[in-house]
Amino acid sequence: MQDQTEYVQQAFRKAKQQFLIAEILDLNYDSDAFLSFCQDKKSSDIDEWTLEELDLCVQEFKKTHKPIPKLKKEPIKSQVVNIVKPIDPLEKVRKVLGKVSDSVVEVEPVNHNELSRMGDVKILVCNPEIVDPGLFSSKYYQFVVNTQPVNWLVKRKIEDFLWIRDMLVNDFPGVYIPPIHKSSKSKLEEKGLYKRQVLYSVFLNNTASNQVLRTSQLFLAFLKEADLKLYIRAAKKPYRIQKISQIKSLNQEITCIFEELLDKYEHINTFLIKTDKILVELLEKLKKLIHDSVTLADSIQNYAEIISESKQNYLSIKNEIGASIYEDVENSLHNWADFIMKSTKNIYEDMIIPIKVYKMDMLTLKDLIKDKDTALANYKCSLGKTNFNELKEVFGYFNCACFTQCEKIMGESLTQLQNKMAAGFKKKSDESLQFHLIWGQLIEQLSITY
Repeated sequence: MQDQTEYVQQAFRKAKQQFLIAEILDLNYDSDAFLSFCQDKKSSDIDEWTLEELDLCVQEFKKTHKPIPKLKKEPIKSQVVNIVKPIDPLEKVRKVLGKVSDSVVEVEPVNHNELSRMGDVKILVCNPEIVDPGLFSSKYYQFVVNTQPVNWLVKRKIEDFLWIRDMLVNDFPGVYIPPIHKSSKSKLEEKGLYKRQVLYSVFLNNTASNQVLRTSQLFLAFLKEADLKLYIRAAKKPYRIQKISQIKSLNQEITCIFEELLDKYEHINTFLIKTDKILVELLEKLKKLIHDSVTLADSIQNYAEIISESKQNYLSIKNEIGASIYEDVENSLHNWADFIMKSTKNIYEDMIIPIKVYKMDMLTLKDLIKDKDTALANYKCSLGKTNFNELKEVFGYFNCACFTQCEKIMGESLTQLQNKMAAGFKKKSDESLQFHLIWGQLIEQLSITY
């Protein structure tokens, strides 16, 4: 329970940080002045502020301060971020664990490319189409991948999405690679295609948000090059990390932690197992809710057909008033059934899909833990051998990377799920008004008829 509370707190902290960056840094307000303003009002520690209090504080600050005219674009390194006290991986571990056995190892820097030098990147997967290659091959789906702001447009098969993730896992050991829908079977249903578009878009955008993964030449090719065949043929085969020099870093440094952190990983594993069990049950309930809603909509349509027969019966005796009443009721029943089907679609898009994305995120963390455990086993087996120190450093790297990324992804994934669910519930709130309008209009029409 304590660990889950900490993950929630981290998610709220992240949300407040993003809010301040959007409202202060992105709009070019004086960050030093805002820091002083926060200190005078309450505190410069973000944990002592609620999001609502920060919102009011920002509004009050903007009444007496104006944005600084922009001279040139600068990276976000302003002191306003100090309000949320960014914590580097090693500091995070020390805060949670106290003193740990660690070291910093120098490694080769990553090679930057066109993609890694860009600012914000947005990627949309859309326009699925069936391709028929002819007699000797099966039909398959391909999607358009649109990268903005450079407007790269390429077409990718389902297998291409699976391939690029496998390559990223291979080329960036110990780095969290966003999950992807693993099934390569092509489904013709509209719902299945929509789900793939959403999940593929989430995968690519989350990947592009990682500055290290952006340096991948294969990821750049996936987004930009029309034909991937040459890159697929030239891609490296999977290999095992034998020494720390095989790993690259943005700042040419890698932190290693040699404590096994058994109790911490036990808590994380317990959390992941329970989370998976809860989400499986929740998804089953939501699927049943959709099934029951579709059944209800079909029953209402059948009811409407019976009412239509009554309308025709009144028309047969030239009773237009009776026929008009039944027609109004029939139309309302059809509207009710349509309303339920739209509401069912929203359940799928705004609840089921975000929960599946969150579930895949949690399962991916298990892969990171598995890699760490493999590195630990290799290190222990090397005792007394010439490569002992090298494998010790490899384990230290995987250990630090795994623990810090578990903490990070749990918080970020929860924030994303929270935002998606909030948007879905907002739609449900709007739907209640539409539901009342259906029957309000019928009551009004019946009053006029009488």
